[in-house]
Formats: sequence, structure tokens, C-alpha cells
Amino acid sequence: RTLINDMVAQAMVRTTVRTVDMLAKTDNPSPPQETIAYLKSYDTVEQLHSSLIGESRFCSRYLRKIVTFSDDIADDSLFFGISIKSLVGKIFIWLVSPVMVTDIGYYQKIVSEVLTTFSEAKTPHQLWEKMRDKTYDIPFYCTLTNLAVPNYKAVVKKTMETKIAVDLTLIKLARASQVKSFSSLEQLPIDLVPKKNQIDPFSGKPYLVRSSNDKAIVYSVGPNGKDDDGKGDDITK
Repeated sequence: RTLINDMVAQAMVRTTVRTVDMLAKTDNPSPPQETIAYLKSYDTVEQLHSSLIGESRFCSRYLRKIVTFSDDIADDSLFFGISIKSLVGKIFIWLVSPVMVTDIGYYQKIVSEVLTTFSEAKTPHQLWEKMRDKTYDIPFYCTLTNLAVPNYKAVVKKTMETKIAVDLTLIKLARASQVKSFSSLEQLPIDLVPKKNQIDPFSGKPYLVRSSNDKAIVYSVGPNGKDDDGKGDDITK
């Protein structure tokens, strides 16, 4: 639930970005300063890290409540309409509880590894490098783990794309308001586009600038980490 809330929050940020992006295309862009300050201070990776901590705590508590027959859990059905809280349901859980305890332990092990990776990564790019090829060989009997563990790579990828959306919009707004002849990120005022908003999370380097039809295009190399001249999986907005 916590992780879903974070994805919703990111969607709201991208909606704000689209609004600011539309203003950047006008002759006199003037979005609210509070909105600009919010976008500059928004840390997608830190927000996701906090959400994953909350998600892991929620899942761990709920899974343990199932094993201990807690009254707090919903009266859900196991199979053929048999309730978890019924005698048959409790006997079934008692029989499989050793497997379930192992299952929960496996879930907590995976989550712990992911949270450690987040803590060790000093930059968004380092996090992407660590997470993009990460796989989990979950045993077939760890049903709860298979259900509870999200697709971390997809979540991190979406978070990086949210960061890029924020960064490129701030860059576009700065260009529209103060930079008339643009050919390099070095021309951007730091107060409008902080250095952290000039770094592509997929490459760990400054966003690329390419001239096309007398216009300068700023873009990210995308998930494959390669410059495809603004095409392929490169992200231009």
C-alpha cells in the first residue's frame, strides 16, 4: 500500500511537471515560485526509499499476523470458502506454518538486501546500476514472498523517469526565461537548475545536448545507458 501511494505521488509530480512544461512554452513563463521550489527540492530516490521501508514493515507485520492467527487480519478465505479463522483453516495454517515462517524469512531477506542497496547508493545512477540487473531466485514454496515482493527494477526505473521529467522541465523553464541562445548545460543558472537536476540518472553524467533544426534538444540516454541521438529509448521530455 505504501509503495502504491508513492507511485501515485510520483504520478502527481509528473502532472505538475506537465503543467509547468506547458508554461515553459509560452512567451512569458511564470509558474508559481512555490511549485518551482517544490520540484527542485523533490528527491524521488529518497521518497522511494522511505516508501519501501514503510512497505516492508507493513508486509512483515501482516504476514506474521497470518502465522499467529491474529484477530487483526481479515477473515479471508483459504480455499473452497474455508476461512483463515475457522478450525480447519487454523489447522491448515498450523500444518504449513514451518514453511510460512521460512517464506516470511525469505521475504525479509530480500527486502533487507534492497534497502541496503538503497542506503549504499550515493547517487541515483549508482542505484540504477545496482538494481537494473538484480534478480531474485525465489523458491517455489515461498508463495507469500512471490506475492509480496514488488518488481523492484520496474519501480526504480519509473522513479528515474520521474526524476528526468522534473529535471528536463526545470531546464526547459530556465531556457525559456533566461537563456536565449542555448548550447550547453553550463549556461544554466544554478539557482534555477541545481547541479543535481543536471545529472542523468541513467548515465551518471550531465544530460546530453544536441542541436536539431536550429534547436537545442536536452535528453537522457535512457535505460540502456547509450546515446541513441535522442531516439530509441532516449528520453527527450
